[in-house]
Amino acid sequence: MERVRTLFGDNADALLKLYPAETDDQAKRSAQDLAGDRFIAFSTWKWIEMQVATESLRYTGMNSMTPRPLRDDTSEPSRGAYHSAEIEFVF
Repeated sequence: MERVRTLFGDNADALLKLYPAETDDQAKRSAQDLAGDRFIAFSTWKWIEMQVATESLRYTGMNSMTPRPLRDDTSEPSRGAYHSAEIEFVF
């Protein structure tokens, strides 16, 4: 908890309500959840906010079923959904 207070200062109590650390197991799980949220959730929401602020968020109309080249060679179609294809639909 000392590390949380060092990193989050005045926001530490609010953070510990969301990511409790009453036991070692709970602290481990909360640390994993917080790490994931800081890596994925925060950066994703920050990106969305920046896109909205600059009005540059655009739907391309492409999805995982749209044929795409695997490399620069446009003669070879996609073999299906690619990693992260769902992100534009989720958000």
